[in-house]
Amino acid sequence: MSWLSSTHLHRPALRRWATLAFATAALWAVLGLIGAPSPALFASLVTAIALALANLGPSRFPRWAVAISQAALGAVIGSMIQPDTRRGLGSAWLPTVAIGLATLLISIVAGVLLGLHRDVDPLTGSLSLIAGGAT
Repeated sequence: MSWLSSTHLHRPALRRWATLAFATAALWAVLGLIGAPSPALFASLVTAIALALANLGPSRFPRWAVAISQAALGAVIGSMIQPDTRRGLGSAWLPTVAIGLATLLISIVAGVLLGLHRDVDPLTGSLSLIAGGAT
């Protein structure tokens, strides 16, 4: 239990984390049983939003947890690409990846520039111009 004390978690915070974990697992199971696509992704998203709106979720995620979550999400999304889609790209995979990366780079640069405006904070500027970032 020393890792708990080192992160300064107290009983109310532990309850919030436990609520998030159990509610997510329950919704994940239900969505999986009914055959919903990406049940883990949607269960996590819906549960986190609901608990945040009800002020019942954890107040902040540790930076390391955010990094691990983003890596896991990227792996899940990458694994959802169907083999037929990959085969359909054939020799055009390099231009496809290059165009995707260029689009992302242009979006990030434009977002950073927008964030320099005095009426827009940098985070809003960055997220507003990245596909899916403001949703």
